[in-house]
Amino acid sequence: MSQHEDRDVSLGSPRLASLYVVHLLASTLLTGAAAAWLAVLIYLITYLLSHNSGQGFLRFYFVHLFALNVIAGLLIGYIFNYQRRRLPSWVWIIPMVSLTIAIFLWHPPSVLGDSFSHTVVYFFGPTCYPLSFRDLFLTSIPCFDQLRLTVPFYCAVSYSLGALAARHSLLTALFSVSRENSERS
Repeated sequence: MSQHEDRDVSLGSPRLASLYVVHLLASTLLTGAAAAWLAVLIYLITYLLSHNSGQGFLRFYFVHLFALNVIAGLLIGYIFNYQRRRLPSWVWIIPMVSLTIAIFLWHPPSVLGDSFSHTVVYFFGPTCYPLSFRDLFLTSIPCFDQLRLTVPFYCAVSYSLGALAARHSLLTALFSVSRENSERS
């Protein structure tokens, strides 16, 4: 085992569990908040450049919901895994289990929509475009399920991928290879 792997194994079980919970919260809540701030930043920049309010912030955020959360998760996972531990690479398990359970327990509201494709569209498809906050929480149930189940899963997976990239020093290796190639030219 390497030194980094020894560090995770040597932690006591309660400490390991609490560290896992900290990374799980960072991967879901912090990543979601960072995605919202990223959306605000991008929306303000596009608003200032175009001088047009366009589609409105809420619609902009939900059109780009998954992409913003994946980008934020990758960045936060990379930054938060500064100690190069293996533990953050596994935070996707609990959100995946909760999403999987919800998928198997969900029943379409219509008998005609009783197929797996309707389930996939409900949880992963482009059904989440609220026009107001009232639409988000009162009338748009697919939005609510995507926000509470699918988005945390995407956040946790991207956080884990960012942590994995940090653990293997992917950015350092990538930029050192590109620097070597530019010096040879």
